Amino acid sequence: MSILDDEKIADRITWVAASLALIIIPVAVLFLWKEGISMDLQVDDSKLGAFGDFIGGVLGSIWSLCGVFLFYTALKDQRKDFKINNIALSKQVKALELQAKEFELQREEMKSSRKIFIEQSETLKVQKLETTYFSLIELYRSVLDALNEKDENSNYFGTLKTKLIEEGDVVGSPIEKHGICKRRYEKLYFENREELGQYFRVVYRIIKIIEQAEIPKRDKFNYVKILRSQLSENELLVLYYNSHSYVSEKFYRLILNFNLLKQLSPITKIEFSEYLSSGNGGAISSENMATNGSEFHNFLHEAMQQLLYFQRLLEKEIRNEDFQLSRIALKLKSETNLVLVLSSTDYNVLKIEVKTLDNSAITLIAKCSIQIFERMFSDFLCDAYWFSRYLLLEENGGNE
Repeated sequence: MSILDDEKIADRITWVAASLALIIIPVAVLFLWKEGISMDLQVDDSKLGAFGDFIGGVLGSIWSLCGVFLFYTALKDQRKDFKINNIALSKQVKALELQAKEFELQREEMKSSRKIFIEQSETLKVQKLETTYFSLIELYRSVLDALNEKDENSNYFGTLKTKLIEEGDVVGSPIEKHGICKRRYEKLYFENREELGQYFRVVYRIIKIIEQAEIPKRDKFNYVKILRSQLSENELLVLYYNSHSYVSEKFYRLILNFNLLKQLSPITKIEFSEYLSSGNGGAISSENMATNGSEFHNFLHEAMQQLLYFQRLLEKEIRNEDFQLSRIALKLKSETNLVLVLSSTDYNVLKIEVKTLDNSAITLIAKCSIQIFERMFSDFLCDAYWFSRYLLLEENGGNE
């Protein structure tokens, strides 16, 4: 039943009550008086009281009954209103739930869109980086080819290394040796600064854009590996001396940061030239450089790895309250008759000893005295810890 029907019922009850009142009142008057009505007669108070009681009893009951009907109708209407309101509220709740679901879907869609946008942005950054990077690699190749074309041996950096060596053996303490080589290179650079300046600017720019790129550090090292694979050993050697010269202060930091000279063997440096001369009782004869040089390089690499291992071990042990002495003896794979003995009683004091297992000859120093070998190994340690300061292992542990 609709609200309009309820309103009609209420109007009918009211109309019926009013009609009954209009009918009952005259009838009651005639019934009570039981005589004709005359305006001349005196009003009888007793009859008037009886009439009032009658009207109050009959009409009051009728109006009370009508009030009950009207109250019931109002309650019924109110209950219907509550029901309608509950239905409307339920629909609103469902609508709100749908809106909430739509908002959640929109948020997930926006999150997915943002993720896609970030991926696209990262892809664009990488594409832009690679475009610039490989363009500079091509420029580097062009500059290198132009330098080789100018050289009569078609090996520009090989000729530079020869010129550095031809000035004679480098002797003295490790610091004196390094200073001599540094001055030799700076003189050679000044004589060839036009060609070398362009070469170093291109290589520096390649490393610089890798450093500034907004990519993970692991990826930066991968790009540096690509560049490093292009560099010959003679180029690495010239880059090493250039990094220590007055013209390359900024470049030196980048070389250290990305371990660009990781593959440069110490035995190729001019400071070690005295040990490669067969006429000077060198540890490695020039005639057997291809074989013994490789063995010596492996020995130095393994020795450095063991030193780094001992350093990490020492850093842990020194934190213990009962720390007094740390000592370790390491047998080398590259030279089976050598044992590297490392010990330390203080974090800043490291003792290194190279001992033989028996009196048999050591492969690496069979053609030189043990004193020359010890001096050569001492020079290597100074070079590794003092002048080079290049890590053997990179951020991701790669050895490529």
